[in-house]
Amino acid sequence: MKAFKVKENTNENYDLLKKLEDIVPIKSCVNPDQTGIYQIDDNGAVFSIKSERGLILDNNFLNTSLEDTNDLFNELLDIAEECNK
Repeated sequence: MKAFKVKENTNENYDLLKKLEDIVPIKSCVNPDQTGIYQIDDNGAVFSIKSERGLILDNNFLNTSLEDTNDLFNELLDIAEECNK
């Protein structure tokens, strides 16, 4: 979802799109406005873990398995910064 937002800000700049493609295939970019992310707790209750900004909230089961993807996310942020230059 972050890759989708970054892609929107590249203004179709080939170099930035190439950097993005090296991290996340462009075809895999998911529009956060059209995506839901839910968790089921131990009691069977289902609740959204997506913030209003389209990011995953901090307190949830997924965070325990996302450590490896944090480096990729940081690389996306670097590209996002370059988009704003």
